[in-house]
Amino acid sequence: MAELETIAAQVRQLEARLAELEGRAGLIVPINSFAPEPFASLKEIRAVLEESDGECLATFYDANVGSQGCNQQEAIDNLKDALLSAYDYLDGLPAEKLGPGPRRQIAVLREHIKRSG
Repeated sequence: MAELETIAAQVRQLEARLAELEGRAGLIVPINSFAPEPFASLKEIRAVLEESDGECLATFYDANVGSQGCNQQEAIDNLKDALLSAYDYLDGLPAEKLGPGPRRQIAVLREHIKRSG
């Protein structure tokens, strides 16, 4: 019986820890399309959605690109626009003009996005 009580206590601890993490963690939203824009998705972008001060924040941490909106859909739509703008801008610059941060950013974006037209 003591073993069952120990397991029950561990389950309660895990439930409490999960509730704590869920309160802090963002929602992961996959981005697989940029339609109707002339860009294609090469690899799923995992955007993190978080609520802060009545705003929704959407971030693609790998490329250090984020945006916000009044609701989740608007935040994701704005993130898509920001991703495409960053890709379009950085892709048009010569490599020697890019510092380490932008060079890394365009490398990540090129793994996930390409022009389709």
